[in-house]
Amino acid sequence: MSKQDRNEGKSGISDLTVIALVTSILVPPVGWVTGFRARKQIVESDGKYVGRPFAVAAIWIGGIITTAWLLFAILMGLGTSMSHDDGGFGGFGGGHRAHMGQGWAGYAPQGQRGNQGFNQGGFGGAMGQPQDPNSSTNP
Repeated sequence: MSKQDRNEGKSGISDLTVIALVTSILVPPVGWVTGFRARKQIVESDGKYVGRPFAVAAIWIGGIITTAWLLFAILMGLGTSMSHDDGGFGGFGGGHRAHMGQGWAGYAPQGQRGNQGFNQGGFGGAMGQPQDPNSSTNP
């Protein structure tokens, strides 16, 4: 007796529905599209397949996560392009052209920038260069 003969007249969950539900979590865009296909397969099966709630769940999960990915990518793109402006996000991610290229020394108050290597290009200016103790600007 074949598997098809044993399941004759019985309804079962669609394989496509299970695939849609799993892929909606692992690869949301694929799960989203597969969920629509699974729902269509269930509707057209005339009761042979069940699992419409799972197909709808795959559509929702895949759609929400895909939308979140897209929004995140758009916001990251906007943040990157805005951080190259003069102000950016007010210090979040860049801006502050007066201090760029000075490393952490650019943020020290005037008169307290003891290590001249830090004033000449951030940490890179001081690395590997011995400092003369008499060249400090501190009193």
